[in-house]
Amino acid sequence: LNSWLQKLSTTVKFKDNYDFTRQIEREMEDGSRLQFIWNKTNEWQQLSLSLDKKYNNASWLDAETGSIYKIEDLKKVQYNLPPYSSIILFAGTKNNIPDHQFSELSPSVYKAPRMWSTIKKKIEATDENKKLEVIEKYLLDNFYEKEVMKLSIEAIDKYWSTLESAYFDKLHNFMGIKKKIPKIDVYITTLNIYPYNVKERYFYIPFFTGLAVQAKTIMHESMHLVFLHNYGQYLSERGVDKQGTLEIAESLTVLLNWEFKEFLLFPERNSKPTTIDLQKEIVTLYKNHTPFKEILDRLMELRAPST
Repeated sequence: LNSWLQKLSTTVKFKDNYDFTRQIEREMEDGSRLQFIWNKTNEWQQLSLSLDKKYNNASWLDAETGSIYKIEDLKKVQYNLPPYSSIILFAGTKNNIPDHQFSELSPSVYKAPRMWSTIKKKIEATDENKKLEVIEKYLLDNFYEKEVMKLSIEAIDKYWSTLESAYFDKLHNFMGIKKKIPKIDVYITTLNIYPYNVKERYFYIPFFTGLAVQAKTIMHESMHLVFLHNYGQYLSERGVDKQGTLEIAESLTVLLNWEFKEFLLFPERNSKPTTIDLQKEIVTLYKNHTPFKEILDRLMELRAPST
C-alpha cells in the first residue's frame, strides 16, 4: 500500500511514511496549496516534504501566534512539530506574501528537539537508578538556574497580575460559578505540552514563548480547571464518560475568542479533531446568546454514550 501511495501524483508529498500526522488539504484558485498538518502524538516529530516544481515560494503559517515563516530552500522543506500541535504549509504559485510579513522561526522549533535529544543520550548512557538525577542536573544547569528563567517567571507574574482579577471574575460569572477554586499553582516548563491536574489544582505554561502566549496558556488551562472542578461531577452524573468530559472541557476554550477576546493579543487556536464538532456547536449557540448552562446541556447530548 505504501509503495502504491508513493506513486500517486500529488503536488505535496511526505518524504517518509509518517504515522503521527493527520492532515487537511485545500487547493486555491491560482493553484497554490494550503496543507494543515497535525501531530497527534506526545512526542516531537520532524516533517520532511517535497514540493512540485510549479510552486515558486512556500511558508509555514502558525495559527496560534499568527506568524508566517518563510521556507528559504524549496528543496528542503522541514519542520519540527511539537507534541499535539499543528502547522499549516502554504505552497504558492505566485509571490503572494511580502517579505516584511515574515517572522523569524521560534527558537523552540530548533532548540527543544535538540535539548531532548541531548537528554536522551545522557540517560541512555546512565545507570538506571541515576537517570532522574541526570535529567534534573541537566535542566538545572542549562535552564532553571539561569537568570533568564528567573526573569521569565517575574515577567509573566507581573503581566498576569494585570489580567487575573478581571479574567476570573468574568469566567466565574459566565459559567455561573459561585464557589471559586481557592488556589491554582502554575509552573513553567521547557516542554511544548502543558499538563494540568484538577485534583491538585496546577498546570504548566511554556518557557520557550513570549508573555502573550504564556498569558493565553494560563487562561486556557485555568478554564479547564475551573470548569472541571465545578462541573466534572455534574457531567459524570448525567452519563458523560471521562473522555467525553475532557473533550467538552477542551472545546470550551474556543470561547476565549468570543467571550474573553478582550484579554487576548491574538486568537486562541484549538484544532484538535476530536473537539471540532463541539467547538462549532459552542460558537453557534454563543452567537445566539444561549446561556452557558444550556450550551453545556447541548454538549452533553453530543458526548453522552448512545443507549
